[in-house]
Amino acid sequence: MTATLVNAVRSWGGRAIISRGWSNLGEAQSDDQIFYLGDCPHEWLFQKVAAVVHHGGAGTTACGLRFGRPSLIVPFFGDQLFWGNMVASRGIGPMPIPHKSLNADNLAEAIRFCLHPDTLEAAGNLAREMSEEDGVSAAAASFHRNLPVDNMRCQFIDSEPAVWQLKQNSNAPINLSKMAAGILLENSRIDIKDLKSYGSKSIFIQTRRWDPITGGTSSLLGMYKDILTASSDVVIRPYKEFSRARQESEPELVVIETTNPQSERSPSEGISRTSTTKQRDEDWGVTGKAVGGSAKSVGRIIAYYYKGVLVDIPGAVNEGLRAVPRLYGEEVKDYDNIRDFKSGVAAATDNFAHGFSHGLTDIFRQPYEGGQKDGIRGAIKGFVKGPIGLGTKAASGLLRTISLRD
Repeated sequence: MTATLVNAVRSWGGRAIISRGWSNLGEAQSDDQIFYLGDCPHEWLFQKVAAVVHHGGAGTTACGLRFGRPSLIVPFFGDQLFWGNMVASRGIGPMPIPHKSLNADNLAEAIRFCLHPDTLEAAGNLAREMSEEDGVSAAAASFHRNLPVDNMRCQFIDSEPAVWQLKQNSNAPINLSKMAAGILLENSRIDIKDLKSYGSKSIFIQTRRWDPITGGTSSLLGMYKDILTASSDVVIRPYKEFSRARQESEPELVVIETTNPQSERSPSEGISRTSTTKQRDEDWGVTGKAVGGSAKSVGRIIAYYYKGVLVDIPGAVNEGLRAVPRLYGEEVKDYDNIRDFKSGVAAATDNFAHGFSHGLTDIFRQPYEGGQKDGIRGAIKGFVKGPIGLGTKAASGLLRTISLRD
């Protein structure tokens, strides 16, 4: 890379600054034509140069354009190629040159393009446009323009967000805010059983499994991790509770005045008895909290175990079985996200029917389609894929039915 940069600058004939960066580009010594620079803020440096060559990160690109500097972008990955194309589309730089295609000749030519009067003028015009923009306000306005406001607000109180949905008989559902629902409930105008939690746009994150082995193993390891964490809390929680109590306890003087002047009991005896009783009560309270924390941890261990055995592991194995056909290029049907028991039963029934029906037809379909596509070789592959599809899809349908209904 260093040789390419040096040769390009020599060919072009002008002066250049090479920022060495984390890869420590450059020679040991600078000269009259090339200066090797260490770490330096782009906001300062870009004001001192005529054009910039960089990889095309969003921040670096914006900084160059802000100061009216034509840019050549040499993208490596991500959004860098996109920004290179955007720069070229406005005439403020040449087309991006992927780093694998970069050489001294095309780099020197690209530098000449950047320093052409038309390119410099276009970059200056864009910088003036950017200086007249209020980016923060424009971004906020764009965000609000794209909000589904009509679906988010309460239909009775416009200023409040909807968090409940009311559905009665065959009427269209009504979106209600917390305040509106509270008023209606308080005045007995609606039944709480008719209210359901409402989200204008629910987001579900689905964990994709690649096969039943890795899926089941990862879920099993996750269960054991949770169990080990809860097991350590059986000891750690009581220890933390006793440590906290010890740090908070400080000597306290309690003065008790006797109501019987003839009493022969000394004041020190009253102080001693009162302090002892109070300390005993505090000790019992701390012990109760410690035992309670330990008991909660034991309860979490049991809950994690049954959740893993009855829900997580069967679900992961099921998803892995369902994904097996994807390994040999077949599309796998996706199902709606499960929100409650009813949707879980519907998804389980659908997956059961789809798994068994498609699994049975795979025995005949795979050899036929393989033969049509790739002759004898494809038919042989189909004879292998058919039983695999039958086994994985049928097992997935049965296992999903069991796990979702649990």
